[in-house]
Amino acid sequence: MNLPYFISKRISSKQGQSFSATIHKIAIASIGLGLAIMIISFLILRGFQYTVTNKIYAFSSHYIVTKYSYGSSIEEPPMKKTSPLYTDYKSTQWVDHIQEYAHKAGLIKTDSEVLGVVFKGVGTSFDVSRIQEFMVEGKFVTFNDSTYSNDVVISKVIADKLNIQLNDRIIVHFFQDPPRSRRLTVVGIYETNLSEYYDDKVILGDIKLIQRLNGWDSDYVGGLEIYAKDIQYLDEAGEEIFDRMEHDQAMEFVRDKYMQVFEWLDLISRQVNIFLGIILFVVCINMVSIIIILIMERTSMVGMFKALG
Repeated sequence: MNLPYFISKRISSKQGQSFSATIHKIAIASIGLGLAIMIISFLILRGFQYTVTNKIYAFSSHYIVTKYSYGSSIEEPPMKKTSPLYTDYKSTQWVDHIQEYAHKAGLIKTDSEVLGVVFKGVGTSFDVSRIQEFMVEGKFVTFNDSTYSNDVVISKVIADKLNIQLNDRIIVHFFQDPPRSRRLTVVGIYETNLSEYYDDKVILGDIKLIQRLNGWDSDYVGGLEIYAKDIQYLDEAGEEIFDRMEHDQAMEFVRDKYMQVFEWLDLISRQVNIFLGIILFVVCINMVSIIIILIMERTSMVGMFKALG
């Protein structure tokens, strides 16, 4: 006969009427609750970090290449997109996609409201699938081969501020000398909930409109947005981009551009780690407490076994 098993079985069968049984159940419940909170907190944190990071990378890519400039204007100096970085990126190992863009400051004026915006022009190379999940109404810009498209996509925040509906025609005034304006049609509405960086000011349209307003040739753009094949290989992709850049081009990591957001996410991560550490400490205390209670309740039995040898 297995004596240790026999003794443990007899103890467990009689433990239901003892005081330690209640303490044991409370300890198990508290440990289970603590572990559940740890798991849920971790999953919520990771999901939140992934969602915010994915939104930033979807709208701004992983790396941005522009022509080197001393200024800090919203509008970029023109650069040619016919460089080897743009034309031969498919032969690279870590770069997944490159798309051109350009920014231009503007003003949307309605009958009752005026709002400053940043017109972001994109071309046919723009990967619509990356922002499709943020489209709440309508569709994306339909590009025209012969001339620029009058379609524009605005944010839900701008639409609510200016009382603009889908398929409405708006007038956008662009800041230049002399000032120019264009009547555009709202074909889509997006929402990222990152108002400070996108929803409050950015509208999306055809880059050919900016090229026409600035007098650029079709080969000139404001910059290139570059996506890595995997977020785990951003450093490798950055090295490939740097090796293919021309001498008058500058590369910027999007994480550095939006440093405040990523530092905020890192701060939340540290706080959650502290919170998880406290919960783990409480769980360990509960486990030690129930063991001590069980031992104290069986002190006489332990002494008898020691006397028996």
